[in-house]
Amino acid sequence: MINLVLHGHSTRTLAEKLSISVETVKLHRKHAYAKLEISSQAELFYLFLDSLMSAGNYAGGDTLISYLQPPQRADNRRP
Repeated sequence: MINLVLHGHSTRTLAEKLSISVETVKLHRKHAYAKLEISSQAELFYLFLDSLMSAGNYAGGDTLISYLQPPQRADNRRP
């Protein structure tokens, strides 16, 4: 569920996607936040970005750079 939150899904869309009630989503989110010792979605995003920046393979560059690159074509050549 946290993965879906990080992808920007609202409580309502989480409920629809997971086929559970909105109240159940809220309860799961509350429990996940408690385990992470956070209290908001903003703190969740901070933790996520902080974990990317402190990843073991971080070599001083931008860890999100691969997401900013244009997708490669099927024949593995750049356009």
